[in-house]
Amino acid sequence: LAAVTRAPESTRAAARGRAVRDHADQLMSASWDTLTFALPGQAAPVHIRLSDPHRANGAFLRTVEPEHFITALARETARAPHPEKGLS
Repeated sequence: LAAVTRAPESTRAAARGRAVRDHADQLMSASWDTLTFALPGQAAPVHIRLSDPHRANGAFLRTVEPEHFITALARETARAPHPEKGLS
């Protein structure tokens, strides 16, 4: 429960926590580096890779309205590697 309510803000754990807290009805699975959602009107599940542990953190999530979370998360994680960390 703490991972959902008090996920570390500086890493992708913030995105996992928000997915579980706010989108449990669409969340099919959550692993260390992947979130899978079943979205209305989509035939196939949507897989979002959280490869960069510093992307999709709390600072990013504070800029995203809850109803746009999944779309914004997919867009953010598809971008180039984090410039300061050099991760993909």
